[in-house]
Amino acid sequence: MVEAVPDIQATIDRARELMAAQPPAPIFEATFQREDVLVRVDILQPDGQCGWIAVEVEATSQVRDYHLADLAPQIWVMRGCRVRISSAFIRHVAGRINWAKLDASVARFRDTDVTQMIEPTIDGRQPIVELAASNSAERTTDYSHRHPLLSAIFACEFTRFYGSQEGCTKYSG
Repeated sequence: MVEAVPDIQATIDRARELMAAQPPAPIFEATFQREDVLVRVDILQPDGQCGWIAVEVEATSQVRDYHLADLAPQIWVMRGCRVRISSAFIRHVAGRINWAKLDASVARFRDTDVTQMIEPTIDGRQPIVELAASNSAERTTDYSHRHPLLSAIFACEFTRFYGSQEGCTKYSG
């Protein structure tokens, strides 16, 4: 696991060192920065062909839209850092888990290849980053009125259940 010690730049440098190691090995919490976007990737796994598989780990039994929204910017940043990503997966729980009596030794996970599903989102990242950067100087807490794409990014995931933003945490700049 790449620890954020003593600072973020050291973490970014350490991820690069680990990626260059031979033989390549899985890296946990590899950190990358592109422009002002910083990401930590749950797992980077060698693909055996000089590339990497990005894995986002989630404690749910199925892939959800917000998982894809979390993984797409990670891929965008890594590509901008010239990391060859051959595929992207969501690793999620396979079957039911008794969270009250969690026994990690019996937890099983399933990998779902979401590479093709996130491509359109990755392609649209640059305009969103530019818009977010231009708005960050305003230090506002509500970006939703700026652009429809930002509205989707900053929407609370509970909106679809409750029909409004009431009770959702607002992001601060």
